[in-house]
Amino acid sequence: MGNNGGVPVAANASDITVPSSKLLIDNFTTLTKRDGIAFYPDWPTPTFYDQLNAGLQELVNGTKSAKDVNTELGTEYQTGVDSIVKQQ
Repeated sequence: MGNNGGVPVAANASDITVPSSKLLIDNFTTLTKRDGIAFYPDWPTPTFYDQLNAGLQELVNGTKSAKDVNTELGTEYQTGVDSIVKQQ
């Protein structure tokens, strides 16, 4: 998987022989160790994945501008993060 452009969650770096794939997986491993990424885009809110899809659909349909979609998603995202931080 790692030699074919995928990002295995628990790759053994010595098994990766394609230089660009090794770099990708090394960077993924570094970010994971630093708790720098989340595996799913819906982590800040239970419905963020749905909100992403809805926003993209409105953008494609032309019913909302990119600025409006970005503002809406940013607000939903930040509200979710604030809620998580407040609970800790």
